Amino acid sequence: MIFKKNSLNKITVEIEGLCCARCGEKVESWLNMLDGVSADVNFKKGKAVLRCVETVPADEKIRETIEQNGVYKVRSITHT
Repeated sequence: MIFKKNSLNKITVEIEGLCCARCGEKVESWLNMLDGVSADVNFKKGKAVLRCVETVPADEKIRETIEQNGVYKVRSITHT
């Protein structure tokens, strides 16, 4: 999904439990299923950057998506 940068809302999420590239890919695919979200997960940094068009998912929805299997834990969510 490709968006124009000037129409985006950016959310940075710090995540515990990302131990390998496969973990990052899994969480990224879950986040990309949210409406209007394009996610990029860096497992080495333990962070996800979400770029959202118009509607921004609630923090609780982001947290539920990431923590759905009980392996990963959201440390913080920052909107910029």
